[in-house]
Amino acid sequence: MLQEADLPASVAALACSDVTARLQPTGPRIFLSGLIGAGAPRAALDAMTSRFTRAGVLQGSVMTFPASPQYCRAADIARSAHSVKPDGAIKLSLQGEHTRLLTSDPIVLSLRMPDFGGEVRVDYLTDGGATAVHAEPTSGMPTRHPANSAVPIGPKGDGNIGTVSEPYGIDMIMAVASSLPLFAAPRSNPETADAYLSDLAAAIDEVRRQGGQVSIGLLVLETVSK
Repeated sequence: MLQEADLPASVAALACSDVTARLQPTGPRIFLSGLIGAGAPRAALDAMTSRFTRAGVLQGSVMTFPASPQYCRAADIARSAHSVKPDGAIKLSLQGEHTRLLTSDPIVLSLRMPDFGGEVRVDYLTDGGATAVHAEPTSGMPTRHPANSAVPIGPKGDGNIGTVSEPYGIDMIMAVASSLPLFAAPRSNPETADAYLSDLAAAIDEVRRQGGQVSIGLLVLETVSK
């Protein structure tokens, strides 16, 4: 039977997910957060945690996203970046914490660098995960930002990466902070998510091989027609 002490490692091994289980000294002893794919990945998480939920020792929530190959790959890449301690990781959130936006609503982000300086990329995965739109940088190469600094997103530096439009559905936003450059040249914008995520995973491995640091934040939002 799975014990509390074993839960963080077991949760961290779930495919198509970016879920963290943290053990706490007081209150509910387990705090669960993150994202996971619908279907089999979600069922595996629920089976793993149901006993702790019933016992009242687990709190927090995990958002479910459609388990397309691209969304799953993005979540797995994000999970691989959890070598950074949670308090020192990149912080990414939607302004107002809304996760359901309507046509023409602005998509406004709040982003704070991790506890190391470096470049930051913000990617918007849409069309069921098939397409990657690079919100930052929109062209050229990313700029560097100091550790723990707030990062303006968008050409006006106002945190706005655009407004909601077709195609509607479930979209994913990925923010990647890297202490060393990930790519030697600008990326096509937009591009297929398959190509980008494959190159991104290889680039992250290379940064780590060189002793660099990477931290990734993920968000899921639903866009709908008015």
